[in-house]
Amino acid sequence: MIQQALTLDALRVLETIARRGSFAAAADELHRVTSAVSYTVQKLEEDLDIAIFDRSGHRAKLTAAGKMLVERGRDLLAASNQLVQDARAVAGGWEPQLAIAIDQVYPEQLLLPLVARFYEEQGAANAHTDVRILAEVLTGPWDALESGRADIAIGSAQISLPKLFRKRKLGSVSFIYVAAPTHPIFAGDDKAPDLESYRAIAIADTARHRAVQRAAVKESLAGLAAAAPGRSVEVRVPPFGAVQCVAGPRHGRGTPPNVVETDARTWLALATGHVDWATAVESGALAASGSRADEVARHLPL
Repeated sequence: MIQQALTLDALRVLETIARRGSFAAAADELHRVTSAVSYTVQKLEEDLDIAIFDRSGHRAKLTAAGKMLVERGRDLLAASNQLVQDARAVAGGWEPQLAIAIDQVYPEQLLLPLVARFYEEQGAANAHTDVRILAEVLTGPWDALESGRADIAIGSAQISLPKLFRKRKLGSVSFIYVAAPTHPIFAGDDKAPDLESYRAIAIADTARHRAVQRAAVKESLAGLAAAAPGRSVEVRVPPFGAVQCVAGPRHGRGTPPNVVETDARTWLALATGHVDWATAVESGALAASGSRADEVARHLPL
């Protein structure tokens, strides 16, 4: 009964009365007659079994319970309005959240102005997206992208990624070895020094899941090859592995006529039954080419 009584409309009526100072002023703003506003308040008091207004004086005043309803109700009304705006923004193509994983070698001063411009465009469209920037190192950005922690990754291109990920070159960064001028590496002739004989300091890779993903992908691909022996279809899960399976004409050289390619996260979801084949294809997370590629679906989940 209480859940039905405490509606957004009732909260809006209370908030308007508190803000405008009277039932009549609230009725004018809400385009209602004063008696309708009074009825809404009286009905709410009856349903909640509390006094929202103290009517003992010349003018009705909010009780302590009434003040609490108005104060917290404003948060609910603001959240409701934001929910409507977010829904309209999503319908217009804006994402509610956007996570960007960025390698620490990429200059932040190049990224932050782009984020500011992004928010300017959102303001013009009356939309709002929460942008999160994840600081990563080495293969960390790609791990964040593949594991779903990030929607966009900025980092080194020296890694194999599924073709389903779109890539764009932003520039290049040169790495050099540095040492103190008194380091023994500078002693002797001008020949290239043997770097492996000296202690080196390197920043740690922030990738969290790649080792586990690699092992899981390799084992599941081996399981598929055992369940569907053959060489007519090639299943690729870059950068962790590929396997040929399904009985039929054997593929020799060049690009196989039947190929399945997807990312590690989607493949493991297929292998464990958390995602079905049709959904993966429809979402664009899995690409299957050739007349026999779909036969892999018969052997999933493993």
